Amino acid sequence: MLLFCFWPACAAGNLYGGIIANGFPIIGEGLGQTLRVIAVAPEGGAGCDAMLRFVDVSGNQQPPNPNKTVDLMPGQSDFLDFPANLVLTRLGQRLELRPTADVTAMLPSGAPANTDCMFFAEVFDQATGFSQVFAHPPNPNMPGCMPTFPLMGVALGQVLRFTAVAVGPGPQTTPVAAGACMVTMGFEDMSGVQKPPNPNTMTLSPGQGMFLDFSAAGMLTRVGQRAEVRPVAMISSPDSAMPCIGVVFLAEIFDTFSGHTWSAVGPGPAQ
Repeated sequence: MLLFCFWPACAAGNLYGGIIANGFPIIGEGLGQTLRVIAVAPEGGAGCDAMLRFVDVSGNQQPPNPNKTVDLMPGQSDFLDFPANLVLTRLGQRLELRPTADVTAMLPSGAPANTDCMFFAEVFDQATGFSQVFAHPPNPNMPGCMPTFPLMGVALGQVLRFTAVAVGPGPQTTPVAAGACMVTMGFEDMSGVQKPPNPNTMTLSPGQGMFLDFSAAGMLTRVGQRAEVRPVAMISSPDSAMPCIGVVFLAEIFDTFSGHTWSAVGPGPAQ
């Protein structure tokens, strides 16, 4: 069983205001799906100047999709798409990407200019246009904190994928030295008993990600049955001089036949 400590202050920063940029989790799509990153300039704000793009699990920009720069007045919005068929060739394959959004309005000093941006992500079906998943950059979980996920039901032919990304510092007046994050991920049942696969621990540099899959194939015998499990994780800073500034998590359920993502949830807030 994974053991965790609980600290009351587990989230950091305003994802849209400076300290944390590129705070999206990893989001998967299958053939026939499109991942969209959306920028919105709220009414009554200063507008939004930002660059939208997609990176892979290692933090490398994913070709062949280019960047898109948006210059939005208050009340306006824009988006950038990544259709999975740019990379995938058959059903069952998966493409794991992370939308990123960099605020580009800068003062001569190098500090961010007065700009107001909000960012969102969506996965939709190309054939029908139906929206299937919405996500937004969550507040990062800090070292020493345990992200709290609900029980998630996994049926025969489905996989629960648990993803994590170590966030990096965004544009800000006072730079923050962002270090690596050590992340341990696993799954537990309703009684808190560890379920396979074994927990996986990795050290992630800022911008890097990882994922761990739970398949119900070995536990279920017929259609209609469900395995109830909960993703669990722990975060630590391996280097006190360059501390981890946070990790964002997402849990997705996809089917193994099409590879399509059908649902996704982030950790719940403290209540």
